[in-house]
Amino acid sequence: MTLLLAAGALVSCGGDEETVTTTETVTTPPSQSGDCGTQGGYAVKVVNGEVPCATAKSTVAGYDPQGAKVQKVGPYTCEGGEAAVRPLAFTCVAGDNEITASEP
Repeated sequence: MTLLLAAGALVSCGGDEETVTTTETVTTPPSQSGDCGTQGGYAVKVVNGEVPCATAKSTVAGYDPQGAKVQKVGPYTCEGGEAAVRPLAFTCVAGDNEITASEP
């Protein structure tokens, strides 16, 4: 019997039968990204990276919109938006991860 692996298929040749077996692997990231609902009156969204919604919401909750325009919240640097970019209220970035908080 001869086994060949070609284009993701395992082909067994020999004897009277030929068997083809294919396997598809689907990987789900361990964290969520995308729309995360609301927190403190803001629509929370993960726009880049793999950030759990719980982390995104707690980061948004840690930003004081009445405080300095740029604030450090955990590992994130958050910066308030200008009136011209509304409904975006502020963005928080840490490495490749980015979270936005917008007015609903």
